[in-house]
Amino acid sequence: MSKRKVNEPLRLFNDSWTYDYLFVQQQEKPLCLICRKSVSISKQFSIKRHYQTVHEEKYVKYVGKSREDLVKKLKSSLSAQQNTFIKVVDRSKKSVIASYIIAEKIARSARPFTDGEFVRDCIQEVAKVMLPDKERLFEDISLSRNTIARRIEDIGEDLTAQLSSKTGEFQCFSIAFDESTDMTDTAQILVFIRGVTKNLSIHEDLLGLVSLRGTTRGLDVKEGVLQLLHNKVPCLPLSKLVGFTTDGAPSMTGKVNGAVALLKQHLRESNFEQDILTVHCFIHQEALCAKSLKMTHVMEVIVKCVNEIRAKGLKHRQFQSFLEEVNAQYKDLIYHSEVRWLSRGKVLERFVALLEEIRIFLRERRPTLLTENDAKLQLELLDLKSNELLKDVYQEQSLLRFYSRLEEETYPVLSKNARFWITQFGSTYRCEQGFSVMKLNKSKIRSQLTDGHLDAVMRIATTPLKANLSRLAEDKRLQRSSF
Repeated sequence: MSKRKVNEPLRLFNDSWTYDYLFVQQQEKPLCLICRKSVSISKQFSIKRHYQTVHEEKYVKYVGKSREDLVKKLKSSLSAQQNTFIKVVDRSKKSVIASYIIAEKIARSARPFTDGEFVRDCIQEVAKVMLPDKERLFEDISLSRNTIARRIEDIGEDLTAQLSSKTGEFQCFSIAFDESTDMTDTAQILVFIRGVTKNLSIHEDLLGLVSLRGTTRGLDVKEGVLQLLHNKVPCLPLSKLVGFTTDGAPSMTGKVNGAVALLKQHLRESNFEQDILTVHCFIHQEALCAKSLKMTHVMEVIVKCVNEIRAKGLKHRQFQSFLEEVNAQYKDLIYHSEVRWLSRGKVLERFVALLEEIRIFLRERRPTLLTENDAKLQLELLDLKSNELLKDVYQEQSLLRFYSRLEEETYPVLSKNARFWITQFGSTYRCEQGFSVMKLNKSKIRSQLTDGHLDAVMRIATTPLKANLSRLAEDKRLQRSSF
């Protein structure tokens, strides 16, 4: 004979057992209203035996109306006990959330972890004056130095998990990285990531902090960046990487052993052949130009373009007529002479002012061989010109909104190019801002801040994401601060 399963009809709880044996069902188990003990299986024999052996002698006298009143009283007592427990648990969770909120505020404001104890003292003094009857509630908020450190670690891990999840939606991404030293002469590499989704939603965030205690060669930077990508965003393939932005340090931009060159080499060796744009941060470009200004390669191109237009009389006249048609700022170009070297600035100024007109003029009069990609792009542009709806979007809304309205199936080349350029960092300004935050946190009076805590504080202080404090508080038990 086969055994009967627990979920068969004979094992279901019968409501009449509440009146007969003073039992109710709690969390799919029968619970005695008198002693609060549960029976493992909803079986009448087991429930009846418990009642008869433990409680029947005392409660058999209750019958009829008195029996019903007894059941109501016992149920009410059980409900009150459970509500009290729920309130304690809820109060404990709220105390932990409050602790997380204060820890996050401390991290964002670059305050020492020990400030949590100062905040706790302030809260208690205010509670004594404003809410003396609820003062004990505020004593439950744990704000000791170690607790604040753990809370900041938890928040940092939660934000890292959110970033990793968000990067899974990226169609392409670029990174900006720069190097500086902290108060302990440790080289710190800040790496920021910027990516776009299919609908051109942009997300820019701190990828992480790489601490280099030895050499800071391009190889060291390259290994640190790759390790950071692997650890923080493992779901993001390097095939989607389309850009690097760095400063002009030799360890970053060296042609052979620079970090960017080595990263590109690593991508080629991994069979990733995507186009990658390398951007030199414009914050440093003026300083770079001031050190060494070599104009030969610039002037050669300009002189060649000027001669192309002015060397032949017919083309020169056509160019002058074209400038009049488009109402250009100037009516002609200026010749450059090596003897009159002071004229270089005027030649450059005039050429830049007419740059767009020169580009259009030469393009219209010089036949070019189109690649397959260029041909597709021109077809898409022709189709775009005839789309009145997109014309209105272009005129009335932002450029980002316009490109987000392009359908991938209809304009694949335009959409790909838009994602490529929108993904790029214009400079390492995020790194410069990050270093300012780093110096505020790791100062002379906080020189022993660990790399892990520094990374967590930097992430909290720079990210646009919000930590899920309620979820973090779920698994934390209440701990009072010691006095």
